[in-house]
Amino acid sequence: MKRPKQDPTPKPVKSGPSTQTEIDHAKQAEKKFRQILEFAPDAMVIVDKTGLITLVNSQAEKLFGYSRDELTGKPVEILMPEGMRNRHRDHRANFLVHPT
Repeated sequence: MKRPKQDPTPKPVKSGPSTQTEIDHAKQAEKKFRQILEFAPDAMVIVDKTGLITLVNSQAEKLFGYSRDELTGKPVEILMPEGMRNRHRDHRANFLVHPT
């Protein structure tokens, strides 16, 4: 028995209440994550896979003496002693290849 040929044309993403609900839930989850991060008792600095700082909490601002605006988008290595920066870049690059 032959299978009917499937249409290779991509189907449009259905938009409607379920899609908006999912967006709302994602926004709420991100808001909650940011609140947890902000009120953590420890300094927290979140970086992307390239090592650029994406999020900083108020404890990190106090610890490092920089505002979050000054840190966001900068390499995380600016928070380290100059002599350790290259080594940390190498460790970070290696972690992306072998994350264990």
